[in-house]
Amino acid sequence: MDRVSDDISFISRLYRRCLISSMIAILGSVLGQIVNTAIIGQTFGAQELSVIGITLPVYYVYATAGALLGVGGTAVCARLIGKNRFEDSNLAFTCTYLMIFIIAAILTAAMLLFQKQIGLLLGVSPDMVIYRDVMEYMRVLSIGGIGIMSIYPAFNFLRLDGRNTATAAVFFVMAGVNIAFSGFLLLIMKTSVSGAAVSTVCGAGAAGITGAILLFTGSKSLRCSLPIKGMDGIKVIGRTAISILLSGSPSALENLCILTRTMVLNRMLAPMVGGVIALSAFKVTDSINSFAQVFIAGASGSMIPFIGVFAPEKDTGSIRQLLRLGLKWGGAMSLTFTAVCLVFTKPITDFFGMSGAEGLSAIRIFALSLPLAMLNNILVCLYQANAKTAVANILTLGRSFAWVILSATVLSPRIGASSVWHSFWIAELLAFGVVAIHAAYYRLKNKYLSPLFLLDTEAEKNGTYKSFSVKNDIASITGASESITDFCSSNGLNRKQTMAIHLAIEEMLVSIHTHALPSDASLTMNVRLLIWEDIVVMRIRNSGKAFNPIEYYEQQKAKQSGEDEMDDLDMLSDSLGIKMIVGLASSVDYRCTFGVNNITVII
Repeated sequence: MDRVSDDISFISRLYRRCLISSMIAILGSVLGQIVNTAIIGQTFGAQELSVIGITLPVYYVYATAGALLGVGGTAVCARLIGKNRFEDSNLAFTCTYLMIFIIAAILTAAMLLFQKQIGLLLGVSPDMVIYRDVMEYMRVLSIGGIGIMSIYPAFNFLRLDGRNTATAAVFFVMAGVNIAFSGFLLLIMKTSVSGAAVSTVCGAGAAGITGAILLFTGSKSLRCSLPIKGMDGIKVIGRTAISILLSGSPSALENLCILTRTMVLNRMLAPMVGGVIALSAFKVTDSINSFAQVFIAGASGSMIPFIGVFAPEKDTGSIRQLLRLGLKWGGAMSLTFTAVCLVFTKPITDFFGMSGAEGLSAIRIFALSLPLAMLNNILVCLYQANAKTAVANILTLGRSFAWVILSATVLSPRIGASSVWHSFWIAELLAFGVVAIHAAYYRLKNKYLSPLFLLDTEAEKNGTYKSFSVKNDIASITGASESITDFCSSNGLNRKQTMAIHLAIEEMLVSIHTHALPSDASLTMNVRLLIWEDIVVMRIRNSGKAFNPIEYYEQQKAKQSGEDEMDDLDMLSDSLGIKMIVGLASSVDYRCTFGVNNITVII
């Protein structure tokens, strides 16, 4: 009978820590936008508020490029870390920032050169009253576009690096700068609506610069690195860049779909009776959606760095625990926020300076889509991190564009502007149904893929994977070492391999208990065993203070240089177990990944 269990406490602690900081960071990023919208609505009115809504696609152009590189770069780095390819991970990190600068310069040049044509594409002509304000707003966003792009790598890489407090702090810099500039420019200096654009790009730029400084000067697991010079180096960079672009495509596709969707729906709403009111209501729903991303993107996006590392390790146990936590917390928050929107609709419209039935109807109907959006967002992040990019893109394209436009087009002749608000929940429902069918098709080709989530369960089903948690006490550590006998026997491991696993588990856990977790009995140690292609891989993680057992052993060895063997044995008693593991194993490696100690022993 198995005497150890795999409790959720370790993964739960990691996820909650990342979730809280991510939500605070996203709140900081959207707070400035919401304040800008509220100030414009209260001070200027619906006409100027529509300027922000019309120019929103310009913002999304840079957000799309930033998400493509930031999320893609992080996903690639996480997978490479999971494969122990740390130098390649550093290269992907460096390439991400180089591409930010190159693509931002290209986009800004194109935006400024074709500004009038872009204005017409957005549905704004020179004879319209708001034309000059729209052109000025677009110009400011274009010039500051690199700042908008830079927030995405800062946010995602800091999460991967486990620097959760820094992640939140960076985005409160963004909110603080944005709000301070908005108050000064719009309320004190009485500038035009373009003052809100200046505030937006300055806040984003401040956050991006702060995040880059933190990453390049103090990262725990990411370093600036370039390959060898010459044609070989260029080829390596090219392959890395392509991998980043492919991995980031679901996030970029989502922003691109939102950009295109906004343009199409703006053009659909503008000619309707009360078009300006409908456009203003649309902008308010966008602000509601931005705020909802605090928990939707927070709960789902917090899983990406972890799944990106766990998936190459075939650690399906940890991924399932993450999904359970994401659905639990994300579902509770999305349902609560939907209820708030339904109950307090009038105060919300008053906050944005709107009056009339259209705004009330828009918020209430749109809010119904949020719980479904949470579920679909979790699936997108899972597929993206787990290299199921095609499925993630199908889901994203449907929920963020295709089904929205189709529903609004079909319903608009019958119910007018309300068709837009209904189209969001209809799109989420249809997209989920389509991806569920697609996932079932994938499983027909690979019997080891799990239903809907498409996790690779081959090692799990074949009995070559074992996961368990160990309490922070000597009795539990001893019991854990003894409990893996059946696992070794059922997989036909020889005596040397079995002894090495027993020794590695017991000695490493004792060292961690002594040095990393000396006084906290509530913490657990996370152990994963995988037999793959005749290699035994053991990973031990803990969230205690930084402790590298290999470095500790080398330091103790150096201290005793020149002593006789008996003195050496006496004074190295605390590290003899580690010495034996190093001798028996093919490799022993220590890394700090997403802010926790990670020891990998390959036998």
